[in-house]
Amino acid sequence: MAAARNLSIDVARGLSIFIMVPANMSAYVYAEPHPLWFRIASSFAAPTFILLAGIMVGIGSHAKKHDLRYFLVRAGLLAATAALVDILIWNLIPFYSYDVLYLIAISYPVTYLYSKLQRPAQWLAIGLIFLGTPLLQNVFGYSQHLSGISLVGNPARSLSLVAENPGAILQHLFIDGWFPVFPWLGVALCGASIVQSLNFPQDNASHSRLGSAGGGLLVLGVVAWWLYPGSCYERGGYSEMFYPATPGFILTGIAFAMLTLWATSYHPESPWYAPLRWLGTSALFIYILHNAVIHFWLEKVYPDRPLGEFLAVNFATLAFLVVVAWGLGQLARAWPNRPFFVRFLFGG
Repeated sequence: MAAARNLSIDVARGLSIFIMVPANMSAYVYAEPHPLWFRIASSFAAPTFILLAGIMVGIGSHAKKHDLRYFLVRAGLLAATAALVDILIWNLIPFYSYDVLYLIAISYPVTYLYSKLQRPAQWLAIGLIFLGTPLLQNVFGYSQHLSGISLVGNPARSLSLVAENPGAILQHLFIDGWFPVFPWLGVALCGASIVQSLNFPQDNASHSRLGSAGGGLLVLGVVAWWLYPGSCYERGGYSEMFYPATPGFILTGIAFAMLTLWATSYHPESPWYAPLRWLGTSALFIYILHNAVIHFWLEKVYPDRPLGEFLAVNFATLAFLVVVAWGLGQLARAWPNRPFFVRFLFGG
């Protein structure tokens, strides 16, 4: 059962990629305004992805006995990857606006250390992050518009802009970047708590506990999100409803991720789940590749399309990514003794 639920993590991660691709593509391919149903649906890839990262740290530190050095190495590699994505794909100054890879890199060592705390200290840390988020947003402000600093044209000037305003870097890192520490680090910490509190995935009973806890949290989160939806800004054409992320949204997003993991724990080896497993196993490379496809191809060839054309482009893009992920899986089977960096980048 534990092996099956480990497999379900790949399925759940693959499902988050299925949501993430159209969400990220919509800023360039889908003509605005985006309807409410699309905005809501697009919003749940990020919390699922981040919660699963925390779960993997929890499993790695307890079941696999990885130490802090292991997670520091992975954090460094992931931060370097995030920087290269900014530079080589988006032509942006790195370590400024903080996309999701930066947040996950930060979460690796922090979540490992968090998993060593006693249970009351863990819940206190999560509570301080989630409850402190709206306070920090109110005190320091939350930018409706966020854009990176371009390297195109005058890189020296871009660097000087960063040097002149280090406060903005900290503001984006902790409060109003794409994925700031407050509140998104708390989502990763919740992933580690799921491993410890529910004994997931080792305990057979953890399956039902995960579903029950996710269902209860969903009710609480939806009510809180309904009562306090927040500003729900659309930034740069991205229509997710977590700009800024309110406590209600965070609870709803965590519940969605838990219920996704619970649902995919039923027969994750099913052939119907195969495309999701392939995507989930090679999630990092697929994330990099989909950014490159969007920037170098789709935004130039298919800008601002109506819904029908957008869905067609999205289907073709996802099909391409699934084929690539399948090919990476075949490579992993044919090359079982791959170097660490190859396994890190391509998965499998």
